[in-house]
Amino acid sequence: MSAYGDTRTRNRCIEGLSKVFTVQLHCSVDERIHVEYEAYGDGDAVTCRLASAESCSKKLASSRHGLVVNCNGKQSCRETMQVQTINNCNITAAAAEVNYNCIKGSMNMCSPVTTTVNRSVYLHSPGFPDSVGVNRSCVARVTGQNIEAALVEQRMRSGTLDISRDGRQLWTNVNVNQYNKVLPDLAAEIVIVYDNHDQDGSNVWIRVADSGQMNVKISGEILDSSSTSTSTQQPPRSQSTSSPSTSDTPRTETAAHSTSIGNIWDIVIALSVVCGILVLINVVLVIYFMLVKPFRKKNNTSPKTGTPVGHGETNVYYGIQRNTSDSGDEHNYVHITSSEGPFYANFVSGDDPYVNT
Repeated sequence: MSAYGDTRTRNRCIEGLSKVFTVQLHCSVDERIHVEYEAYGDGDAVTCRLASAESCSKKLASSRHGLVVNCNGKQSCRETMQVQTINNCNITAAAAEVNYNCIKGSMNMCSPVTTTVNRSVYLHSPGFPDSVGVNRSCVARVTGQNIEAALVEQRMRSGTLDISRDGRQLWTNVNVNQYNKVLPDLAAEIVIVYDNHDQDGSNVWIRVADSGQMNVKISGEILDSSSTSTSTQQPPRSQSTSSPSTSDTPRTETAAHSTSIGNIWDIVIALSVVCGILVLINVVLVIYFMLVKPFRKKNNTSPKTGTPVGHGETNVYYGIQRNTSDSGDEHNYVHITSSEGPFYANFVSGDDPYVNT
């Protein structure tokens, strides 16, 4: 499936080149007008066509600077033109010309589909040219060889429009209406992300063209309300009625990507904390086994202190030897002489003393 349409030209005679005038344009009911260029200058008073001499005429066409029109996207319309005097030309009869296409088969960029198209495809916001709000972010991916993208019309009251070329940002909507603006450079892939944040009146119509076949994939998911934000505000413009298109519910790939990144970082942080705790435990164990434990063992095996008594020496000391009388409650104290050794004598006091030998 692809967009197609026949090229038409409307001409009219004009009385002068310093007035505002209109040219009637018309397409079939299921077609949309796309103005390609406007021209005015020296003309034929009978046919109302422009003369062949380009020096006395001026042509305004779609370009990187754009071409402001008021009939794009409509089925029938009077295109307004405002011309200026062309210097150094003796114009006796003036004419105006509008060249436009009647486009049939424009695709709703919020209706999920995968298809192949030839040469060109038009993508429009839901309900264009009187777009309706949808709580979704719509993603259209077009791949080919030498793709050129043009903003046929962008009138964003709210929401966002981002266009990337081969992974690099090519366009993001600004607070100015755009008409017939050709985006720079050719690409093998064009990705369009559109979201009107459930607000009416965010109109977008985009033409994507290549010299051969292109693959088109439109997808998306419902947006979380917390991820939506209003980026632009534009006054509405009167448009003819058009039946809104229906589509399924999508969401942005960037939201899903952001969620995945957040989950990965949570896992990385948790693993880092666990690793830190394990390293700390290992350090404590190394300090204990290399320093603390050997030190404690060394202190436990050190010799006990005391006063040795040599062999062969008679040691006389006054100790307390327990003697129990017949009644069992008397204690006598005796003088003890010892020639045995070595031994340690300890003096102990108390109600029931002992001698340790």
